[in-house]
Amino acid sequence: MKNLFVVAVAVLLFLGAGQAVVAQSSSVQGKVISATPDMLVIQSASGERMTFTVNQQTSMPPAPTLTNGTWVTVEYSGQIESGSQATRVTTSSAPSASEQGGEQGSQLPGTASPLPLLLLIGSGSLGGYSVLRMRARLSR
Repeated sequence: MKNLFVVAVAVLLFLGAGQAVVAQSSSVQGKVISATPDMLVIQSASGERMTFTVNQQTSMPPAPTLTNGTWVTVEYSGQIESGSQATRVTTSSAPSASEQGGEQGSQLPGTASPLPLLLLIGSGSLGGYSVLRMRARLSR
């Protein structure tokens, strides 16, 4: 019974850590291509076109401010490939030449996945349980 409790706690900690890692948000700066009440499309400084979902919880500047060509910074949650929810949109100035790509390698792309960390946490939990289980059997 005690071992079952330990396993249940380890699983809950594992799931909680996974949700905390996945719930991160990111931001990107770009030029507005189109803005509707439920969608915002921008072109990033690197030329990539990105589409964001907008809803009532999204903090945005007034509608007349978001015209085509306006530079904005979009804070979002989720992966760009699978659709992102914009959480905050603010107007910004156009990036300088060094921010647009003049300095190669100064910033790494945000493509890392949290899955290796989840695998490490899960493996550590299972390994710890195995060690405790073996020590309990040897002490009998």
